[in-house]
Amino acid sequence: MEELTQHLEYTKLLAYISLGIMVIIYIVHRFFRKYKWAKYLPGLILILFGFYSLLTIEKDSFQSEGIGNLVSFLVSTGSGVIGLFFCLNPRSI
Repeated sequence: MEELTQHLEYTKLLAYISLGIMVIIYIVHRFFRKYKWAKYLPGLILILFGFYSLLTIEKDSFQSEGIGNLVSFLVSTGSGVIGLFFCLNPRSI
């Protein structure tokens, strides 16, 4: 079981960031009820940050910094998509 937990560290990171983005989206929705589009901003910002990380991988893909950018792309884009799905569910907010 210990071997499996070593490979799940990024899954834990994705879960924590996804829960955090859901809380942020809920707070933004409560404060800015008048502006319906405001709740989509945190998810869109994470997706844009993910694609920026993807574009910076090309320069140094074989170095350790390139791997970090790849992980940043996967985690931030995944959390952004989960955040947008959270916004679209009318029962969640």
